[in-house]
This record gives sequence, C-alpha cells and structure tokens, in this order.
Amino acid sequence: MDIQLTVTRQSKVLSGVSFTYKSVNQELRDRRALECAVDYQALRDILSEAEWLSGQEQTLEVAKRAGTLDLECKAVIGRLNQAWLDMALVGVDGLTIAGEAVTAANIKLVPPAFYREVLAAIESESGLTGDEIKNSESPTISAGLAGGAISTTLAQPAS
Repeated sequence: MDIQLTVTRQSKVLSGVSFTYKSVNQELRDRRALECAVDYQALRDILSEAEWLSGQEQTLEVAKRAGTLDLECKAVIGRLNQAWLDMALVGVDGLTIAGEAVTAANIKLVPPAFYREVLAAIESESGLTGDEIKNSESPTISAGLAGGAISTTLAQPAS
C-alpha cells in the first residue's frame, strides 16, 4: 500500500487548471489546531456573544454590536481558512497572477469560485464532517439589521 502525501485535482471551474495540496493527515490537523487555538477561542467568544445579543431587545446599539461581531467573525474565519491554505496548498498549474505563480499567499486574487473550490477540496480532505465544514463557513450574525428588522428611529423621551 502506498500512501500519497499530495492530491492533485483538475479544477471544475477553470478549464486547464489543476491544483495540488498535501493530503491532510493527523499531523496537519494537530498542527492547525495548535497554531489556530487563539482564533478558535475568539470564534467561540464571538458566537457566544452573538447568541446572547440575539436574545436582547433590538436597539441601535445591539445592531451596531451585531454588525461588529459579524465583521470580527468573518476576519477570524478568514484567518482560519488561510491557515489551511498555508499548511496544505502545494501549488496551482495552468494559472498565474500577473505572471506569478499562484500560492497560498496570493490565492485570494484568483476568481472567487476557484478560491472556494480549492478551500473546499482541502477541507473535504481534512476529514471534517459536513456539519464541521458548514460551521467553518462565515456566518452572518447581523441578519436582523440587514433585513431591516431593527429600527434606527429613536423614541421621544418620556415626560
């Protein structure tokens, strides 16, 4: 039995492009967990506060805080995704950015669909379950504000 240390896939979104990444083994999962422990804790804290906020009266201040938490959450998830790419992406063939090779450092400059395809492939290789992958996607925690459910009108002071 031969254990492959890398996986190469043909892109489904960009014709003639392939990408290679390290086979995600327990060593890589453990290293990622250790290197990302602070971000994982930050994400738990953000989601905990967001859950608490969802039970509060929908005021302008609550809406502002929810918006801030949403941005913080997306930033943390972005760092966690970048950690996977830094650890696992080996290279991209058939695609360059301004004549330069596509790497983990510059992959955010490629078409978004290709970026998502590469990240999804690495995540699926990581052994994460469907729920874990879904939970690693960037949630929106300020949906009430975006949907217009929160009023920004201030009430008149009581006399």
